[in-house]
Amino acid sequence: MEARHVFVEDVNDTMVANRRIARSMNVEVYSRRLKTFQVTKTIGRRLSIPLRSYRVDLRNRWCDCRKFQTLHYPCAHVVATCVKVSPNVE
Repeated sequence: MEARHVFVEDVNDTMVANRRIARSMNVEVYSRRLKTFQVTKTIGRRLSIPLRSYRVDLRNRWCDCRKFQTLHYPCAHVVATCVKVSPNVE
């Protein structure tokens, strides 16, 4: 039972961090009908590191970073997209 509680706390902590990270991302809509987006981290990145974009597909629960598919909870890119789609989320 204790292991499950620790796991839930870890997921909760990660989701809090993902919401914080999502604020530094720019979300562009590819297709609102297909629920596909491009997410780019724009704030707080180091100039020596090239800008990186991730594709997010909400309909198929998919992100280029693969964390969404692997961990089965939203990565920061998906959180940023959800905030864009529904501004009342945050």
